[in-house]
Amino acid sequence: MIGINEVEEMTDEDFIKLGIVSIGIRLKIKQACRNHKKVSDAPMSCIKTFLELQKQRKTGRTKSPKKDQKTKLTRRLYVGWKHSIRAGVYKLISASKGGGQQIVDFNKDLTLNQLISEITDIFFPNGMSEAQDLRLDALDVHLASFSGSPIQETDENGESFTVGNYFRKMKSTPVRIYLHTELKSFKRPTNGEASCGVITALESDEEDTGTPTVTFPRLKRRRLNIIEGLSSEDRPSTSTSAALDLPDIHVDAPPSNHAAANTHCQTEHEPIIILHEPGLSEFDHELEMAIRESLESSEPEPSLEGILKWWVARSHLKDGAPVSVVVHRGKLLQSTFRAVSRPNFNFLLPFHVSFSGEIGDDLGGPKREFFRELMKAIKEAILEGPDSNKVFRHDISLLHKKTYETCGTLVAWSILNGGPGLPVFNTDLFSLMTGGDIDVQDFTSVVDSDVRAIFLQIQEATTEEQFEEALSKNSDWLLNQGLAPYNLKIDRKDELLKILFKNEIYFRVHSEISQFIDGLNRVGNFHTSAILRAAKEFKTLFTPNPVNHLTFSGLRQMYKIEFSPVGSNHRQQEDEAIYCFESFCSDCEAGILEVSLEDLLAFWTGASEVPPLGFDHKLRITFNENSQYLLPIAHTCTLVIRLWRGYNDPDQFRCDMIKAITWTGGFHLA
Repeated sequence: MIGINEVEEMTDEDFIKLGIVSIGIRLKIKQACRNHKKVSDAPMSCIKTFLELQKQRKTGRTKSPKKDQKTKLTRRLYVGWKHSIRAGVYKLISASKGGGQQIVDFNKDLTLNQLISEITDIFFPNGMSEAQDLRLDALDVHLASFSGSPIQETDENGESFTVGNYFRKMKSTPVRIYLHTELKSFKRPTNGEASCGVITALESDEEDTGTPTVTFPRLKRRRLNIIEGLSSEDRPSTSTSAALDLPDIHVDAPPSNHAAANTHCQTEHEPIIILHEPGLSEFDHELEMAIRESLESSEPEPSLEGILKWWVARSHLKDGAPVSVVVHRGKLLQSTFRAVSRPNFNFLLPFHVSFSGEIGDDLGGPKREFFRELMKAIKEAILEGPDSNKVFRHDISLLHKKTYETCGTLVAWSILNGGPGLPVFNTDLFSLMTGGDIDVQDFTSVVDSDVRAIFLQIQEATTEEQFEEALSKNSDWLLNQGLAPYNLKIDRKDELLKILFKNEIYFRVHSEISQFIDGLNRVGNFHTSAILRAAKEFKTLFTPNPVNHLTFSGLRQMYKIEFSPVGSNHRQQEDEAIYCFESFCSDCEAGILEVSLEDLLAFWTGASEVPPLGFDHKLRITFNENSQYLLPIAHTCTLVIRLWRGYNDPDQFRCDMIKAITWTGGFHLA
């Protein structure tokens, strides 16, 4: 119980813990409690006088004559659109995303199918929603009431649906109808499937996407009195509360323990507080909608893996026959541009990669190598500077061709399909791209050596004379940057360097950066929906991160060895071969070989680094009969390395393994 005195002292955090996130609702509750205290402290005669005056005002009002509904040919409906995000769960589409509330007058004689046709024309002009990238012919559609109950062609009395009949049966105003859509591949839950009414993770054999499933059953409502510490005589009666127009506070209580035991999941229910004001049914509707919208749009888990899973699920990857992407290994970027520039190419559809002239089905390995090599090509095409400190190259010809936008789209496409990011950006540049600020420490990311020398001259000035000399010597360059080097004092040196550095890595190439970000947003609105939501977590995908460096201990946890039974002749040979293999891994980590652990991982899986969401399953080591003529073999699609039994010389194994890694020229040779 929450006392009326405590309500006035409650902070915003206290209200949020109770589930009340709207500022307007908090103010209403506090004002209602203040009004009640005023009435309780006033003499009873004042209350009686107030009620009498209020009654006189109400009885003295003249009601405006109602319009004759029978003579009107139309009925006004409030129409919205909800799209399925999980089986049986629909999310309201906002106006900015092609939905929103539409107030439309429909002919009262329209049948259900005719009404569906007119409503779909609103949200799917010409059969297509451009904002959601959805085609009407790929969706199952039906109409439902505000509560989510599907609207039937005939009611329980056998009366056919018309807009007029439906409007007449509805007792609340305004009358709301929602268009419900879902992809035809979705499966609705059957009647036998229980619904918990809480947020739960999907229970299936498939990989968890990290996105919760939300269902809202009808909960039994009970009324709780939030006023504590008052005797029954002091508490206002129901009639007095109604007369004073004070709100009641109801709590949607969870089912009893007995009822919960009959469902397939048992979870503690948090109460949802709903404010009901007498005579304001519209307020109830809006509040319930806001609560449902808030719960359905729950925040993803605050980690890179959790946010990526949430974003991948939110992107609604489509089903269908895989699209063939044929690329030229020697001209990877150009051939990829050509493949994705086809008018009907969709980045959300499944696809298979084929390297021209090479034999091999894409069961995962070719795709991983494709994205690995593609990120290298993008890095060389549009960026400049050291590998760990890249910034955008200013190139108006690439801007004109929208190359930066296409490259941004390909980076988002890679991450969406489990490929690598582009961890080469200067950290200050990434901070500016995500709305952050910078703290200038060094100028190694300034590619132009002459410009870098100017920065160092200004930075090394320690006296007013040295500072003025540095500005005077480079005044022409400063003017070309749009900065007048007059009346600047040394106490503003740090501010000047910060402005010049931001101009060099960000403002000077802002058009290139804007194009790149537009490209990221072409795939699942990646930059706006995911990166800006958690810039700190996504930093590891776009800037160098020493923590992500592959180690032997980390690699060892990623693979399993398929040994023969203990005691067999094969097992003894396999133990020798594994010793040679793991000794080779240790040498790679120590940096004494011409290949690295990243090269080994690329040979093994097609990816030189662990994907952000990890591999589909563990890497494996298997064995074949001893052979003195064959090198170790990798199957990148199944993540398998085959070693030959009988390897017992670590030096010979090292030589063969380096040959296998460095001689690999494609999947027909791997």
